[in-house]
Amino acid sequence: MKNISLKIGIIGVGTVGSTLAQALTKSGYCVTALDSRSFDSSSKLASSIDGCHACCTPQQVCDVANFIFITTGDDTIKEVTDSLKWHQGQFAVHCSGADTSRLLTKAVTDGAQSGV
Repeated sequence: MKNISLKIGIIGVGTVGSTLAQALTKSGYCVTALDSRSFDSSSKLASSIDGCHACCTPQQVCDVANFIFITTGDDTIKEVTDSLKWHQGQFAVHCSGADTSRLLTKAVTDGAQSGV
């Protein structure tokens, strides 16, 4: 049985984010919030996942989820992370294979835990 208190949010629902959302959902995890540059993209994907909703901003994802994947392009991960107000008890993960968790420094400073 999966941890039902785990609320997953994904910022950036391109190829990686969409695939991740679908795989996590199929595995029984609760994907609750999505944000993308295109609201239509996040809305379309959210409508295919029970209990999930599309957000208008990355901060909205950060406000409702406690495990946040940042799956934007590598060149915008730090910018997105730095723009958010993170909370204690959250976990921040980026999906870049080219960089380290140093991109998540702001999240950690705000009280979140980080991972790559």
